[in-house]
Amino acid sequence: MPRRAVARCALVCLLLPIACSRSTPAARDYVTTLQRERAEKDALFRTDAGPLTPQQRAMFRGLNYWQPAADFVVDAQLIAAAGLDSLQFPTSKGTFDPYVKLGRLQFELRRRPYELTLYRSVEGGHLFLPFIDRTSGRESYGAGRYIDLELAADGSTRIDFNRAYNPYCAYNAGWTCPLAPSENMLDLRVEAGERSFAPGH
Repeated sequence: MPRRAVARCALVCLLLPIACSRSTPAARDYVTTLQRERAEKDALFRTDAGPLTPQQRAMFRGLNYWQPAADFVVDAQLIAAAGLDSLQFPTSKGTFDPYVKLGRLQFELRRRPYELTLYRSVEGGHLFLPFIDRTSGRESYGAGRYIDLELAADGSTRIDFNRAYNPYCAYNAGWTCPLAPSENMLDLRVEAGERSFAPGH
């Protein structure tokens, strides 16, 4: 292998250990896709279509992330709620958004069992998985982060904490965002996904 290629591989291993701990085409494709998604989000945030103010965009150097971690990608199973009762979710502006509680997603993370409540928006119909963890308010946004996912017909899904992201109100108080509920508190440090926002890092 040429010296330049060896150096490039060493750099990838240093910055993205998931690519080396699982040196398969699928793992490398996963990291490449994740990098592309993050670059696309940074590009969006540099435009007025994103949540940043003009002053923030002038200092913006990209969003902060933890390094991709293979053990923060888990398979989960939905235990459906007995009834699909609607509820009013509190937001960052003191208002309320209507959601339906679908049930509890059960999964294992680092050999321990966990559960998170999964919701569906009444207005948009999208699935909503907010959570808080031991990094919240310190290394990550205090009001919680979100994860997008798809649910199979049998209730199975994959939760990718490497794709956990901040709501727009984490960047700009002018936005209104639902707050993660206390029942979705994970008693561990989720060192994956998006970190606290710092425009000029």
